[in-house]
Amino acid sequence: MTRGVGAVLAGVLLLAAARPPLHAAAACIECCASSCGDGMLDPGEGCDDGNVVDGDGCSSACRCEIAAPGTLACGFGVGGIVGRLLMRSDTCQSFGRVAMQPDGRLVVVGGRFAGLCDVEAPGARFLLARLNADGTPDATFGTDGVVLDDVAAARAQGICAGGVFGDIAVDSMGGIVVSAFVQVFDGTLCNFVIGFNPPAAFRFRMDGSFDEAFGGGGVEAGAEGPIGFDPDGHVVFGNGATALAVDDGGRIVTSNGVVTMRRSPTGDLDLSFGDAGFASLGAQAIAIQSNGRIVLTTSSRMGFATYDAGVVRLLESGAPDPDFGIGGLVTPSVVGQPAVLVWTGLALQPDGKIIVAGLSEDTPTRAVVARLTDAGALDVNFGNGGIAWATVGPPNYSSPFSSINVPFSGIDVFLQPNGRIVAAAATQYSDNSPVIVAFEGGWCGDGTVQPGEGCDDGAVANGSAGSCCTTDCLPRQEEAACAGGTCQAGICVATTSTSTTSISTTSTSTTSTSTTSTSTTSTSTTSTSTTSTSTTSTSTTSTSSTTTLPCTTVRCLLDPSTLTECAHDTIPQAISRKLANAGRLLERADGSPPRRARALRRRARTLLAAVRRAAKAAARGPTPSVSATCAAAIGARVQTIASRT
Repeated sequence: MTRGVGAVLAGVLLLAAARPPLHAAAACIECCASSCGDGMLDPGEGCDDGNVVDGDGCSSACRCEIAAPGTLACGFGVGGIVGRLLMRSDTCQSFGRVAMQPDGRLVVVGGRFAGLCDVEAPGARFLLARLNADGTPDATFGTDGVVLDDVAAARAQGICAGGVFGDIAVDSMGGIVVSAFVQVFDGTLCNFVIGFNPPAAFRFRMDGSFDEAFGGGGVEAGAEGPIGFDPDGHVVFGNGATALAVDDGGRIVTSNGVVTMRRSPTGDLDLSFGDAGFASLGAQAIAIQSNGRIVLTTSSRMGFATYDAGVVRLLESGAPDPDFGIGGLVTPSVVGQPAVLVWTGLALQPDGKIIVAGLSEDTPTRAVVARLTDAGALDVNFGNGGIAWATVGPPNYSSPFSSINVPFSGIDVFLQPNGRIVAAAATQYSDNSPVIVAFEGGWCGDGTVQPGEGCDDGAVANGSAGSCCTTDCLPRQEEAACAGGTCQAGICVATTSTSTTSISTTSTSTTSTSTTSTSTTSTSTTSTSTTSTSTTSTSTTSTSSTTTLPCTTVRCLLDPSTLTECAHDTIPQAISRKLANAGRLLERADGSPPRRARALRRRARTLLAAVRRAAKAAARGPTPSVSATCAAAIGARVQTIASRT
C-alpha cells in the first residue's frame, strides 16, 4: 500500500454524489422542465451528454452504455464521480483515506478532529464509511453506510481518534487496518498538536466494529506509515516510509522518499538488492509484478536528467530494467493534457499493464490517470493517447465538488473486479472530503473485446482448447483445430461430417456337372466343376462442411433474423437497437477519413461488446428472454464482426 503526498487530517463529513453546478441547476428551474439531451443530469437520468445519439456511452434515452476505456464510468456516482457532500451537519467531521475491498466496495476512513471545534472528550471519534462498487452508500454498513464511534477500548489505551492518517488497507479477512498519528486522551480531553502526537494503528472488523484483539487492547502503538501484508496475511507497517510493498517471498520493499531498499522477511537488509541493499531513488508508490520486477512512481531518480513525474521499473536485482521505457524510466505525458507533478497512485492490471494516478499541477485540480503497457509505452487505447482525467477541485469557481479552495494531499488508485479504474483524491484539511473518480478500464481476459484486442473469451477460456482466442487476446491462426471444429475469425466453428456407406455381400457359387458313359469296351467319365466368387467393394464418402456467413454486408450480418438459431426467439429491443446502431457506425466508417473511421469503429466495437454481454445475460435466470443457442449465436456473430473491424 502507498500513501499520497502529505498527511490527511481527520474529522467527519457525509459523502454524497456530486451535483450539477448551482448556477446551471437554477437556470433550469427558471426556464424549463428537464429533458434528455440537454446536457444536464436530471432526476431519473443515468447520464446526459447533450445529445440523443446511441453508441457514444450515453444512450438516446439518457441511459448508460458501455463506453471506451478512459471515459468516465457511467453508473458510478453521478457521471463517474462521487464528490463533495450535498449537506453536512458538522464542519468538524471529515473523511480522509480510501481503500478497496476485494469485491470492489470502497472503505473510507476519517474522524472528528476535535481541536478545530472543541476539546470535549466526546468530540473526538473514529469514522468509517463504506461505498458500494457503484459509489452509493452501503446500507449494510453501520448507519446508512457510516460508522461513528468514540471507541472506549481505544480511550482505555490513551487514544481518542486518528489525527493525521497514514494509510488504510483491507486484509484477507475483510478487516480494515488503519495507521495514523493520533489524538491523545488524558482522561478528560482529546488533544491534538501537529508534530507531537504518537503513531498507532488499529483494526476494524468487516462490520465496522473495533477489533480489541488487534495489537494491545486494539491498538498497535508505534505503528505508522504505509501498510502491506505478507504471504501469510500478517500486517506489515512501513514505519517512516513513504511507500511499501511485499513480494510473494515475503521480502519487503520500502522507500523513505530518498532511497528504496529491500529487506528479508525477518527484517534484515537484503544486500543482493541494488547497491548493498539500496537503490538511489525515492518512491511515492511501489508495486511488484508477478515476475518479481519492481514498479515505482518517483520524482527523484538515479542519475536521470529530468525531474518530470516518472515511473521506474527495476529488475529483481534492483538494477534499472532496460526493457522498460528508456533505461527503466518513463515520464507519462501527452501534449495538451494536464501535467502531473508526481504520480502517487499505482496499480497493476492482470494483463501486465500499469496504472498510475496523480494530481495536476494547475487549477482547478484534476485527477489524472495514465495506463502504460508492460514495456512502458502509453496505452493509446486508453483515454486520450493513454491519459484520462477529471476535474475534482479545488476550483476558483462554483463547483459541485468543493465549497472552498482546499488542496488535496495525494491520490490513490484501485482496479475494481469489473475492470473500472477508481482514483480517490484525499484531502488535507477537515472542511472537505475525498473526490472519487471512476474510469472505464478493461483488460485482456475480462471477457470483453477491448480496443486493440481481436477477441476475448475470458481469462479462463483464453488459450484453452475450446477457444480460438490466445492468452494475448489475439485470434488463433485460421483453420486451426479447436474443440469440436476449426477456428474462423477467432471463433471455434463446429465442423459437421456426413458419411454415406454402401456395403455389398460376397457370394460363392459352385456348379458341378458329371457325365458317365458305359460300354462294353470302354468306360469314360467326364466331370466339370466351376467355382465363381463375386465381391462388391465397400465405399465410404465423407463430406465436411463449415458454417458460413449468410450474407456479406455489415448491416445484414448484424440482423438477428439471419441467424437460424434465433428463428424461434424474440430478440430484446435493447439488443436489436445496439446491433442496428453498430451497423450504422461501421457503414459510416467505410466512407470516412482514417481518423474518423477509427473512432467510429471503436464505438461500434464497444456496442458489439455490450451486445455480447446482454445476450448472455438474456439467456440466464429462471425466465430467460432468449434461448442459450440463440445467445451463443449472437455472441459468435458479433465477435466475428468485431474482430474484422
